[in-house]
Amino acid sequence: SAFVSQIPAETRAALGLEAVSRPPLLVTSSVYAAVVVGALIALYCIIVRITRSPFGLVATAIREDEINVRMMGKNTIHVAHAVLIFSGAVAGLVGALYVHYIGFIDPSFFSFADLLIILAAVVVGGVGSFPGSILGVIICFFLPETLRFFTVPEETTMALRQVVLGAFLLLVVVLRPKGIMGKVLLE
Repeated sequence: SAFVSQIPAETRAALGLEAVSRPPLLVTSSVYAAVVVGALIALYCIIVRITRSPFGLVATAIREDEINVRMMGKNTIHVAHAVLIFSGAVAGLVGALYVHYIGFIDPSFFSFADLLIILAAVVVGGVGSFPGSILGVIICFFLPETLRFFTVPEETTMALRQVVLGAFLLLVVVLRPKGIMGKVLLE
């Protein structure tokens, strides 16, 4: 009971965390950017290596047809749990890097609109393709930013960004149902 009553004072619950400082070695932006790029490259290499391993092949087979994988004697629940744990670890690492970059975190940072942009990035790049996901992020986050070069009223900028992103997503879904570099057709 005493421990639980101390939690809101430490984490501030829904108010978020303020004044999160960077580790001493990562004070300058250039060093921090190098660490983030290094972490991104390391994660990419680890994910590619895992996907090409026997474990990764089983995980891919589960995505395609879980019943057949079970019939081959593989423990699909164990593989699904391991993938979930790894995904959580990656999300935690990325979240820690993000929090130390901005210095503050709040539960309202990621809204439903942000979730839709991330989902659109995966669909545009192609489901089941890591290079495609990276390309989708580049397109979905930087394509709407090109509107900054036009003289558009501030009030309509956000709505126009959503229209541009929606139109591009519609074009990709109609012209390339698997995404730009996708391996899996969404049904």
